Amino acid sequence: MCFSTSVARWIRTFNVFAHYIGMPQHEKQDRAECLFKAREQQKAGAPAEYHATIQRTRDFTDELRWQRLAREARKAQKQVQSR
Repeated sequence: MCFSTSVARWIRTFNVFAHYIGMPQHEKQDRAECLFKAREQQKAGAPAEYHATIQRTRDFTDELRWQRLAREARKAQKQVQSR
């Protein structure tokens, strides 16, 4: 693949404004309002989801820690018994 082909492909892929060129003004405004409202709704729900994700991560980390401690205790107990 030559450089100009890859650049052209990149421009087509990431040129998010290309499809706005032929779009009538009222459709552009409707689309922008719809995207804005969707982002606002996502932001409103984000704190609860964020805290729930953090709590799940903490719970999982605690579970892994207890498993590791139990594994190390069994290993230490076997070493003591083998002496």
